[in-house]
Amino acid sequence: MNPKYRAAISVMACLASAGWISSADAAGFQLFEQSVSGLGTSFASTAAAEDASTVYWNPAGMSFLKDQSNFISGGVQILKPSAKFSNDGSTTSSGAALTGGNGGDIGATTPLPNLYYARRFNNGLGMGVGLSSHFGLKTEYDDGWVGRYQAITSDLKTISINPSVSYGFGDWFAIGGGVDIIKADAELTNKINFGAGIPVNPAAPALGTFSQQADGRVKISGDDVAYGFTLAAMFRLGEATKLGLTYHSKIDVKIDGDASFNAPAITSAVLPVGPGGALVSVPLSPAQQAQITGAFNSRFQNQGASAEVTLPEYVSLAAHSQIDEQWAVMGDVTWTRWSRFNELRVKFKGGTLGDSVTEENWEDTYKIALGVTYKPVDKLTLRMGVAYDQQAADQKFLTPRIPDSSRTWLSFGIGYRFTPHTSIDVGYAHIFVAKTSINRTSEESVPQLRTTVNGSYKSSVDILAAQFNYNF
Repeated sequence: MNPKYRAAISVMACLASAGWISSADAAGFQLFEQSVSGLGTSFASTAAAEDASTVYWNPAGMSFLKDQSNFISGGVQILKPSAKFSNDGSTTSSGAALTGGNGGDIGATTPLPNLYYARRFNNGLGMGVGLSSHFGLKTEYDDGWVGRYQAITSDLKTISINPSVSYGFGDWFAIGGGVDIIKADAELTNKINFGAGIPVNPAAPALGTFSQQADGRVKISGDDVAYGFTLAAMFRLGEATKLGLTYHSKIDVKIDGDASFNAPAITSAVLPVGPGGALVSVPLSPAQQAQITGAFNSRFQNQGASAEVTLPEYVSLAAHSQIDEQWAVMGDVTWTRWSRFNELRVKFKGGTLGDSVTEENWEDTYKIALGVTYKPVDKLTLRMGVAYDQQAADQKFLTPRIPDSSRTWLSFGIGYRFTPHTSIDVGYAHIFVAKTSINRTSEESVPQLRTTVNGSYKSSVDILAAQFNYNF
């Protein structure tokens, strides 16, 4: 079989775009949903150090927890993203219209749990551990949509465990840090336009090919365990104000797994028949079907595959100021080094396919959040926040796997303390996602296999969450 078909597997070149949550919830595929108390202020309250979730936001804050005791916070956030594509002239390499629909709603309602434990000792020492997810997304199109040759499913589940320690120097300054252990599981699928290289009549190639009528399918899955670290500091300015600085290191992930292929299931095709070349649907003989299946299987053999992905470092600078007994204001600025994601090279291990490379050229981003809390009575806390989160993907290189766009957050939350030792937090956020357009031509080295997805996305996200807190 002609080696040109190796490029059809370039689906793997978007591996870093795959994940746990839909791409609509954070720039790139970064997840900010690490606590419910933070959700209520659009995660502007990262310097608050009010519950055990400070293990993630700023581990130095464990030395600033109010009581010298144990703290547990556990919750779940239900993310309901919505992202819908509208086709505006997607084509094959020959200029023919790509067949199929718009792909449906590619967002998937997903629960995102997190659990934290922190212990503050009377000598300024703090210790804790968190279970959460820092990066991820999931997008899933209908199987027969127009962009099926570039993407169908992109799914990466990440789980992060981060044991941490802190030490306070009096009541004005503390440092902290920890280890990030990430388990990543990825799965991607897309179709292969195998028929684009099969002439209807080998003796008369001008009659056309079986393009879009003999689709194969590829599924790539793999996993890895990778490591990083966190460093943090927290300062108290007077009695009312705290400043926090947190650095999360980059994490190099090597997804190692398998590439599996399903041959085209073709029993009939629309072909030019007769002297006039009128298009007619005709059945294919068993011999023709076997010939197509055999040709596919001879080239696309199940084999190992791997890709290296760098989850970028990010830095947060935050402030929290208690104006009086009722009101507090806060803010957070987070910078993420998405410019590390310039390209993704995928290696196949069976010897039948060459490397696949996709150019990405992402850009560094900022997320800016502002929040306020109000306590009308001692047991009740009301929260509100807004945030702006920049688009990471360069518009020229946007892919269907992650239709990235800038986002504006609006959040509300309530905290209620039942006893001196127990409390709950609930929160809601709506994320307004800027409408974005895409005009992406796939990068196969053989022109016949290239497709162009042209259209726009309309997206939004709703998040509803609850968290239980206990100290003893």
